[in-house]
Amino acid sequence: MDLDGAIGDVYEAHVWTNRPIWPQGIDRPKENPFVPSTLDWDLWQGPAPKRPYHSAYLPFSWRGWLDYGTGALGDMGAHLMDQPFWALKLGDPINVSPVQVPLKDETYPQSSMVTYQFPCVKVWSQ
Repeated sequence: MDLDGAIGDVYEAHVWTNRPIWPQGIDRPKENPFVPSTLDWDLWQGPAPKRPYHSAYLPFSWRGWLDYGTGALGDMGAHLMDQPFWALKLGDPINVSPVQVPLKDETYPQSSMVTYQFPCVKVWSQ
């Protein structure tokens, strides 16, 4: 995509998401319920460190756990941030500054704000 000046000078682009809608910033569950007979828990965990089964990890919530997912940024960021990357031909950032709530040991933060700075690659003017 080449905007060729169609939107004027671009100085900032903002991307926002309401994710995570799954739990993040939580502690590991303490209960050890029985594994459902329809689930091969060892196979599901793959190469991740082994831990007791709990429904807090699946079917949807695995995204928020460091051992299984990539958190909200990795889950939705790739879909939302690619638009300004492609449209503005940004390349690699020169600085990345995260601001987030305190981390838990095993889950991604409940919320975060990340600022990416890029060198000026192109100024569109008419």
